[in-house]
Amino acid sequence: MATPALRVFAFLTRLDTSLFVFVSVFAPIYLGLGSAETAARIALPLLPICMCGFVLNNLHDVEKDRANHPERPLPREEVTGAFSAGLFLVLLAAGLVSLKLLIPAENVFPYVLLLVAMIAYNHVVAYLTPLKNFVVAAAGVLPVAIVASELPARFNAPQLMLATFLFLVCIEILSDIRDIRGDGPTLAKQLGVTSAARVAFAALALSDALLLFAAKSPLQLGATLTFVALDAIVAWFWFRGSDKRLLTRALRVQAVASLVYLI
Repeated sequence: MATPALRVFAFLTRLDTSLFVFVSVFAPIYLGLGSAETAARIALPLLPICMCGFVLNNLHDVEKDRANHPERPLPREEVTGAFSAGLFLVLLAAGLVSLKLLIPAENVFPYVLLLVAMIAYNHVVAYLTPLKNFVVAAAGVLPVAIVASELPARFNAPQLMLATFLFLVCIEILSDIRDIRGDGPTLAKQLGVTSAARVAFAALALSDALLLFAAKSPLQLGATLTFVALDAIVAWFWFRGSDKRLLTRALRVQAVASLVYLI
């Protein structure tokens, strides 16, 4: 069982999502190049970059989390805002140092752009709330851009990046539906739960269509058809009223599998 300190750290940094981003870059590069050292060097800076952004998001969302996620450390007052701010600065410094030590200057731009997006996210939520799904999806494409720069001949990068963008739009809208009670005027709240879910799964269908057209081999085509079938199953369970948190997590896991098999 996790210790209280580890549980608090995991909540503040969204450690599961941060590790998800790390694996989504590490796994395809490792499989594509056959070098764990190279894959780790390229993927490692993403961990502190994502974690510092999530700590800042938790600080910003503490009031909303009292309604949507009362189990988190800040709403429960298990940790102070001052501690969280200090953790943010430590992780920010770790991210910048890791970029300096591990990433060549000519390749650093996507990482810096991701860091800026993570920090600016809270301002988008506060002042441009209906656009936040698209901003998050655009930031989520950056790890795919990093993979594409390392494996340029492996796949059709523009199509995969657009498919990833649509996939993430779907996940973000579904996540907002799940948290609609405590959120501001998000796209999901403005459209209504049913209409928003239809828009989300329409984006997912377009993403699947792009992946089908981008497949370059029978293996890629077979993998894509499998993912399409899994997406259809998720949609069916969603509209049947199944556990929405579990379904959105299943889609996130599938995103990593998609990168691995399609590359």
